[in-house]
Amino acid sequence: MKDIAAINCSVTVMPVINDKIGFLKRRKGDSYPELLVAPGGKIEPTDGMLVEGVPYWSVEAAGVRELREETDIIVLPNKLEYFCSLTLPNGRVVISLYAIIPETTYNYPDTLVWLTREEIKEREDFAPGMKTEALLLFTLLDKWEKDAANRCSSYVDGSMFASALDPDRK
Repeated sequence: MKDIAAINCSVTVMPVINDKIGFLKRRKGDSYPELLVAPGGKIEPTDGMLVEGVPYWSVEAAGVRELREETDIIVLPNKLEYFCSLTLPNGRVVISLYAIIPETTYNYPDTLVWLTREEIKEREDFAPGMKTEALLLFTLLDKWEKDAANRCSSYVDGSMFASALDPDRK
C-alpha cells in the first residue's frame, strides 16, 4: 500500500457519556505533557484497504482503533460521528469525531478525565485547541438535540407535514 505518511491526516475522538466528555491526561514524557487531549492519532495503513488497487483509509477505523488503544472504550465505526476538522500549522489535517458512549460500570484508565461543559470552561490545562473543540461539540450536541426535538414534535402534531402542504400555515 502507498506510504500513509504522505496522507498527513490524524483523527481525534471525543467520547461522550451523559453530559461529560472524556479526555486523556498526557504523561510527562509525551507531547503536551500533563495536558488534557482527546484520544487520537495518525491514520495508519491498517486503518484501510486496497479496493481495485486504490488505497482507501477510513477515518472511522482509525477512530475506533485509537479510542480502543488509548482508553479501552470499544465502539463500532458507525457509532462515530464527524463534528469538525482543522489544518495544523504543519499542514496535518485533523478530523474530529465523537462517540456517544452508553453509561457503564466499566473502570476507565486513571488517565481518562470526564468533564462537564462548566468544568471545561473553568480549566486551563488543555492541549492547544482541545478546549475550543470540546465546547464546540457541546454547542453542536445541544443544537442537534433541540433540532431533533423540534422535528419530533412537528411530526407528532402534524404541523411539519401540514406546513409542507400549506406554506402560509404557521
